[in-house]
Amino acid sequence: MFKFICLLSLIMMTFSLAWASGGQNVGNGGDTVTCIASADNPFSGDYFVDYLTQYSSLQKTVPVKSLDDDLDRIQNILFKLPWLLTSFQKFRSDFLIERDYTRDNIWESANFGLIDTSTNGPLPALPPINCRVFNQTVIRVSPEVSGLPPEKRVYRYVPELME
Repeated sequence: MFKFICLLSLIMMTFSLAWASGGQNVGNGGDTVTCIASADNPFSGDYFVDYLTQYSSLQKTVPVKSLDDDLDRIQNILFKLPWLLTSFQKFRSDFLIERDYTRDNIWESANFGLIDTSTNGPLPALPPINCRVFNQTVIRVSPEVSGLPPEKRVYRYVPELME
């Protein structure tokens, strides 16, 4: 269940960063952190960094059945925000479809990993001590690097971390 939550957070962060910057924000993306099981907390496996650094035991998590169910839930919420709904639907229809350059959002696997090139600044808080292995999971590629026009958003991702 936590992996679905992390993946959904990653999707929303990537989507919102692209939208908020007018689709032009590049060199950043979704970071995950790997947690090693500990008696001090329930975290074990891969999590979205923002989830852990803002975690509160008072939060209620929504039970997840599948990725599609959660994407449907997010889309239903966005019906209240029509200015985001269309962008989300397009992003969702393109999500993880490899190297289809006819789409607006193009996904390319980075089988050997990614290096974080952004300067996002300090974290709002540190994750638990057993969660300090940071991974760049998704990164938006600049048009200069991709060779594509700015309206074509290229995302590179690490397949193992997205699974």
